[in-house]
Amino acid sequence: MPAVTQEILSYEKEQLEAHGFIIGMPHTKIPPGSPKQPEDFPNFVAGNANIASGLIASIVNVNTTDSHSGSGWAVGIGEGLDVTAGLLGYGSWDTLKSKENNIIIVAEVDVLTITFLVDGSVAAVFTGGGVGEVTFEGYGWFNWN
Repeated sequence: MPAVTQEILSYEKEQLEAHGFIIGMPHTKIPPGSPKQPEDFPNFVAGNANIASGLIASIVNVNTTDSHSGSGWAVGIGEGLDVTAGLLGYGSWDTLKSKENNIIIVAEVDVLTITFLVDGSVAAVFTGGGVGEVTFEGYGWFNWN
């Protein structure tokens, strides 16, 4: 996968495919019975999320109040968002940082949810409010620092 940079915001479909991003990829599914809210995890921390939308791909950034952060990119997101007050529930930072995470991003009326999967299992969930009437579902990749 290409590094997450501002340059990717202006990529055309062919450029994304040349970097290994497959448009129309099968969407990642959340396994049945998986945690769906931050409170479903043994650990949780306050944080914020920022999505900068581009022509096809969007940059996704998450920062927590305990100094963890990460970034990635996704498709299927129609506009940029700033969620300044959210909650990240997770099992362990070691699992999240062990490899690239698949992400599923869902915006429903006034709620943004980002689900982080490692090896097909839900490893963390971020939720935050204040997104207004925006609705979308996006898929992509994410790496924690």
